[in-house]
Amino acid sequence: MAAVILMAISGCDPFGAAPNLRKSSDRYRPVISGYEGAPASVENWFYREFGDQAGFPEFTVDGAMDRMNAVADWVAGIDYTPEEDPIYQTTGETDAAGGGDSSSLAWLCFHAALDAGIDGVSVEVAEWADGTELYVCVWRNAGTTYVIDGGRLVTVASYFDDGGWLVYGFDADEYWTYEVVER
Repeated sequence: MAAVILMAISGCDPFGAAPNLRKSSDRYRPVISGYEGAPASVENWFYREFGDQAGFPEFTVDGAMDRMNAVADWVAGIDYTPEEDPIYQTTGETDAAGGGDSSSLAWLCFHAALDAGIDGVSVEVAEWADGTELYVCVWRNAGTTYVIDGGRLVTVASYFDDGGWLVYGFDADEYWTYEVVER
């Protein structure tokens, strides 16, 4: 199991293609105070960020797809500098300057979607072979997985057409990793 997780995290693939991933059904970390399976750093970050939400508009369009598109458009139009826009201030988790990082954008989209009554959203880490990592908001709807990218919904396959993959994710209920499965 440890080798499989290591391969999923490092993105090991001798042919350079994105690995075939699935959510791991096995928890490889102990249960931590009400947030099943998450490392303490993720648990602490989740609760700190989860409590920092305010000022979402009313997304009154019908249908989950239209509401999710409205959320993505709204998020894309916000100035993410915390000093200038208090609507969503970040903890600067991945940006020592204090905000505007990919984790903040993913959390903003996640919370706005939840506030709009949209189910199936999560915050996940995307990684590419060159070591680039980004936090992204992911939405699972009717058997399709989307990444919210710059104000639009794109399928995971389109988002990673240059060879990236998802490493781990979390929502309000659980934390998960992805493992490489046989092709």
